[in-house]
Amino acid sequence: MLARKLAGYEEAVSTLTARRNVLQGNVDAAIANSAAPYDPAALLELIKQPEGADMRLRLRAEMRKRVSKVMLSITPELVGYSILYVNGTMRTGATDRAGLRHDAATFQEVDGVMQIVDRSYAAA
Repeated sequence: MLARKLAGYEEAVSTLTARRNVLQGNVDAAIANSAAPYDPAALLELIKQPEGADMRLRLRAEMRKRVSKVMLSITPELVGYSILYVNGTMRTGATDRAGLRHDAATFQEVDGVMQIVDRSYAAA
């Protein structure tokens, strides 16, 4: 009788172990599908593919979590932009139409005053 109970427990352990392995595989697959691609070139390739619709939706959802507002200003000479993030930081910049110069600055609110925390200038 004790041997029968032990065999039943061993069978239950093997069944549960197999189930755990299947579930772990499902978790690993879900993590792989939801992992953020950190390589910009790989991300662009995924987005351009016809089957990249899922990736585009996930990217859009991630952007909505982080970006509050995007503003564009287009003139005959310049294209300007401002990106307001949900944490209050604002990135603003301008590029000339020829693409020869790009100036940008990052602002963050400190004690109720927007202050420049980063600047970048690039000329081709």
